[in-house]
Order: sequence, then structure tokens, then C-alpha cells
Amino acid sequence: MKSGTSKTTLGAGALTALGALCLGALSATLYRYPLLPLRTDDLEWSVAWLAMTCIDYYGAALCLCAVIFSTEDLNRAIIWSALCLLLGAPFCCLWLAWQLASKGTIALAGPPQDSLYE
Repeated sequence: MKSGTSKTTLGAGALTALGALCLGALSATLYRYPLLPLRTDDLEWSVAWLAMTCIDYYGAALCLCAVIFSTEDLNRAIIWSALCLLLGAPFCCLWLAWQLASKGTIALAGPPQDSLYE
């Protein structure tokens, strides 16, 4: 197996595992603490949903970090990923705005040759 194919397979497996972990956490939270009716006066319910919100944010942020690592050099990727993971959505948005301003697009790849965009 080629090195690029091995890294792609490893990355796909890691992202799939992350998605499965997030789905499992959401399913368990929904089962034990249904979202509706809202029980904001119940501390246990509130803590469970706060934890689920954190798991959900970091699941999405780690996916964005994978994109950052695939598009930036290593040092920049480490800095941007740390900012996204430690300081949150404002830095995720800032990275996307920087991509758009510097590269003119936030697309991961160009459209296929036979696309509707031609």
C-alpha cells in the first residue's frame, strides 16, 4: 500500500471513528435525557446536555482541523488548529475568512469537469 493511500485510509478511519463517537454520545444523551421537554431546572439534565454540546463542538472542530492540516504547512496548521480548539468558533471563522481573502475560495477542490458550474 502506498504511503498516501495509507494516510488517506487512516484519516478516513479516524474521522469515521470520531463521527461514530459523536453519534454514540448523542444517542446515549437523547436516550437518558430527552431533549424535549426542556428541563433547564434539572441540574443532571443540564450537565448532560452541556457535555453533549462540548462533544459536538469538538467533533466538528476536529473535522475542520483535518481540513486545516490538509491545506496548510505543519506550523501554520498547528497554530490554527490550536486556536480553533482552544478559543473556539471565532478562530474557525477567522481561518475560513483568511482562506477566502487569500485564495479567493473556501472550496476544497474545483468542480468536476462535467459539473453544472461550467
